[in-house]
Amino acid sequence: MDHESILRLIAELRRRHGELEGVEAKAAHTGTPADLFKPLSAFANRPGGGVLLFGLDEDAGFKVVGVGNPRKLQEDLSGLAAQMEPPLRPSFSVEEIEGGTVVAVEVPEISYDLKPCYHRPHRLQESEPLVGESKGAEISVLLMLIFYYKFDIITWVKA
Repeated sequence: MDHESILRLIAELRRRHGELEGVEAKAAHTGTPADLFKPLSAFANRPGGGVLLFGLDEDAGFKVVGVGNPRKLQEDLSGLAAQMEPPLRPSFSVEEIEGGTVVAVEVPEISYDLKPCYHRPHRLQESEPLVGESKGAEISVLLMLIFYYKFDIITWVKA
């Protein structure tokens, strides 16, 4: 993602005073935020994928607060993406904007036959069926995705 595209997304976030469909902002000035498997999974399952923007403080009107350690953030996210099922390969862009470092992470949509994407360490307990072994397990994962992120259930159910 180029510098101008990141600027446009930040301007739109500020204009709307909230996150956009397919775009999530995280501060990350004190370290890698927790639970990033949730937006990774949601964006991988979402038509068109999504973008995580690190270095923005939503509570301060999407002010650029910068990323404390961009290299560590990229390493942490790459490791987390490798723990997803199927493994994800997000692309990273690091830009200096308004005096701070902003990291844009583009998460592409995974192919339809590989959905749903989920975080392996957070999958259902071993005693329960794994995704693909029963419709009940698939529905459990789908309900989690719907609850946390507006997953497109119509597209998924057509399978």
